[in-house]
Parts: sequence; structure tokens; C-alpha cells
Amino acid sequence: MSRQAELMAEKGFRVYVPDLPRHNNQDEIALNESNLDRVLLDLFDGTIKQAALLVGHSLGGWVAIWFAHKHPDYVSGLVLNGCLLNFLGSKNSSFVMKTAQKVS
Repeated sequence: MSRQAELMAEKGFRVYVPDLPRHNNQDEIALNESNLDRVLLDLFDGTIKQAALLVGHSLGGWVAIWFAHKHPDYVSGLVLNGCLLNFLGSKNSSFVMKTAQKVS
């Protein structure tokens, strides 16, 4: 867990830090949308059980945007730092705007 996550937990926030495919001990699982969806839905449905504020840095920020776009009922807001808005380029920027509208 990052120091930021530890500090938030110390302040009384519930903090969940999922191991994404191809990170830490998840090397045998491919990093693709299907596996990301499974990991995050398992976390939400099995543990969190309510909409949550997603915080993401770098790849985690893109994953947060993608998950919010796909499952807006699970997301109460986004905090993003140093991430791509999407991997599809500026021609597809409506993806980000639609996500922002769904979450707000």
C-alpha cells in the first residue's frame, strides 16, 4: 500500500488498493479489460458494496476513468493524477466527457 493510502486509512477513510493484473503477484493474469473488470467488480461486489471515490495515478487513473465509464453506479467521483485521458487519442475525447457527466 502506498504511503498516501496508509495516511488516508490512519485518518479513518476506508482504503482499498486492488492488485491489478500484471502487477505485484498477479503476473500470470493478462492485463486486459475483461480481467480488469473482473478484479474490480469482485472487489466492489464482494467487499465495498457501495459507490466509491476512485483515486488513480498513471495507469490507475486510466483504469479509474475506464471503470467509471463502464460502471457509473459504482463510482461517486474520480481523483486523477498523471494519467492519460484515454489510449485512443484525441479523436475519442468524448469518452472522457461522457464519463465525467455520468459521474457528476
